[in-house]
Amino acid sequence: MLRDVSMESNATYVGVGSAIAASGNTFLVHTTTSGHNVPNTTPQGTLAKLHNTGCSQQPFTLANSLIAGADSCYAIGTCSFSSNGGNQYGLQAGGYFIFAGLDQWQPDASVFGLSAGAFGSTRQVLGWNSDGAIHPQVGFDVSAYCSSEDARGFPRNAA
Repeated sequence: MLRDVSMESNATYVGVGSAIAASGNTFLVHTTTSGHNVPNTTPQGTLAKLHNTGCSQQPFTLANSLIAGADSCYAIGTCSFSSNGGNQYGLQAGGYFIFAGLDQWQPDASVFGLSAGAFGSTRQVLGWNSDGAIHPQVGFDVSAYCSSEDARGFPRNAA
């Protein structure tokens, strides 16, 4: 399980999975990805579910995560993604399992307002700017998967 992780602008030289490529059971909670694929190009699969006969039926599941910008997923063969809800998906996130009523797809990735920065922390994370805009990921979650701290290590209700 990956929790409270922020991934931006990783690259893969061969194949897919510029942020994560996994064949076994994978669970992402409060994970943010952005900047892995150049807009208007063929997506390379930011998150990739790889085929392996020994573990291909194990899920790649997301909860309370943000797959933004031109980031996407790629599942090989009979592999698939699933959702436990609370996810926000950008325009090219096609291929993700969107749980009706508990996940949202955004046709304009700029609504996320993401940029990399410390946002008061000592570590770089993807966060949204204090631009006064209403961002769809704020307050959109499944409470069962909420932790008390965010990716910066700050209480979730801190600015």
